[in-house]
Amino acid sequence: MKKIKIKSIIQTTVVILMLVSYSCIAQKHGNTLIGEIENDVPVITMDSKILKAKWEAILNEGGSEMNISEVEIVESRDGTYLLMCSNSDNSISACIALVLIDNEFYEQLTEEGGGLTVSCSGCALGCHPTIVNGKGYCEPLCTPCSKTETLASGGIM
Repeated sequence: MKKIKIKSIIQTTVVILMLVSYSCIAQKHGNTLIGEIENDVPVITMDSKILKAKWEAILNEGGSEMNISEVEIVESRDGTYLLMCSNSDNSISACIALVLIDNEFYEQLTEEGGGLTVSCSGCALGCHPTIVNGKGYCEPLCTPCSKTETLASGGIM
């Protein structure tokens, strides 16, 4: 009887520790489905007009004069996913970090629950935005390259 209780306590403790460690690793994300993996390829499933309108509103509020032309989901060098956009002449580009859950993409939120978009402008070649560990960068840096980070309360999408 004692062996059963001790075994049960150990099993319960292990399950609790696993749940706690998973919740520490899990990333905050928005509720809006942005895309999914179809045949091993990231595909945007959100209505493109709504996506562009919401994103442009946030970018332009942050000081850019963005008219989004292209949008795609890309896998970054570190294995994370980004929603990328650019204007027609590629002089402005922006990104939003994504979270992949069960083959579905959602906007990654900051610890405070806001959405972060990073935009880079100044060069048609180079000066691409990226987000690594919640920090925005423009790479490879060209001259003149200008970075803007915009936080949106409650997320962008």
